[in-house]
Amino acid sequence: MQVYDIKLIGYMKLFEDITSVRAKDCYLDKLDNPLFIVPKDMLGRAIGRGSIKLKRLSRLLKKPIKIVEFDTNMQKFVSNLLYPIKAAVECKDKEVYITVDSLNKGRVLGRDRSNLKLIQQIVSKYFDVKLVVR
Repeated sequence: MQVYDIKLIGYMKLFEDITSVRAKDCYLDKLDNPLFIVPKDMLGRAIGRGSIKLKRLSRLLKKPIKIVEFDTNMQKFVSNLLYPIKAAVECKDKEVYITVDSLNKGRVLGRDRSNLKLIQQIVSKYFDVKLVVR
């Protein structure tokens, strides 16, 4: 379960002020970089023409930022979270299988599986599934 502290709330407020898009959620990765979840069809508005809003927000926070579009289709949402890594996402029962090539498997897992744990935490909030990387 995610606990919102003053830092996350501040990031979400700044994001909404700059992009005029209400963030569905905000997470911090292992390097303390923010990842914002935006509603479906609002990604373009959040990024801005020529990525101007994304670049401005990144410059203000002095951190790289990732913006992910939420989707009610679980496979599409997991693909959005993994972007720019190309991965095949399959659903079977209560498990989601992520198939990536050997070059990108390390990027999906992360050191000590930290990237996978973050993705699992995000996906678990919206869907009742377990992620498995092949």
